[in-house]
Amino acid sequence: MLAHLQGNKLWLIFIPAVFVFLVWHVGFFHGMPNTVEKQLYLKEELMTCFQVDTSITPFVGPMYWTTGIDGEVHWKPWEVVASFSCSTVLMGCFFTILFCASRIFAKMRNSKHHFSAKTLDVNKQLFRMLCIQTVIPMVTMYTPVALFVILPMFGKDIPYLGNLTSSSLAVYPLIEPIIAITCVATFRKAIDPSTAQEAVPF
Repeated sequence: MLAHLQGNKLWLIFIPAVFVFLVWHVGFFHGMPNTVEKQLYLKEELMTCFQVDTSITPFVGPMYWTTGIDGEVHWKPWEVVASFSCSTVLMGCFFTILFCASRIFAKMRNSKHHFSAKTLDVNKQLFRMLCIQTVIPMVTMYTPVALFVILPMFGKDIPYLGNLTSSSLAVYPLIEPIIAITCVATFRKAIDPSTAQEAVPF
């Protein structure tokens, strides 16, 4: 694929990222806006749990329906559509990662007879790192955010899900380099003072 994105066509590689950003931005900031209705609904809970005043602190979040005085449920189609679009982006990103990982694995398996033992060992280390880097985002980013968006639609709640989501998103950038350092032997040697000089020439 990269063979078709060389030269003046290189900018095309940024189109998926811009598309995902636009869908996410429109879905959350315009599809799930901070309204007075949401401020009043969450005022007591957020003040009790986090000492946050909803009329001052900006936030976004879905409110899929409201209940009228007569007990009738009134759905908000635009917020449901916004939630669906954000969930679709999450699933699309994750399945893209799985697709690319499977193609890489197939390519490595078909080419293993053409590489030296050292190259195969390095490829195994990199593939192991790739697998872990596929699972970690699913646990720390995709799953918490998806639950945060989807569960309210069914009237379900997980205690402290908001804290879990924000904490996991903050921890992921820290975990990412640790995975690389742990899985790749050369990186492990580089942080070990006794073998650091051996790793520098590589």
